[in-house]
Amino acid sequence: GRVRPAPEGSRRARELLQLPPECCVVIEDSPVGIRAGLGAGAWVVGYEGASVPQDTGLAHDRAKSFRDCLGLPVFRGVLNGMIEKKEGIKG
Repeated sequence: GRVRPAPEGSRRARELLQLPPECCVVIEDSPVGIRAGLGAGAWVVGYEGASVPQDTGLAHDRAKSFRDCLGLPVFRGVLNGMIEKKEGIKG
């Protein structure tokens, strides 16, 4: 069978939201999930707060909690990109 998670899920979510890859962040706690996020073209944050520690070395950034994720510069950029996209749709 297919390895899960696969990049297609992240790609499909991005398509449904009508967002470019640079406006998408994937938070994953496993090497397989991190590779899937990278394969989808997203910025990947390796979540290191899981009960079973795993290698997050391939991720662009790392965070030990979801609150820590919000402090990463990429989240400010993604939120700004989403706002610009939304305003572009309205205009």
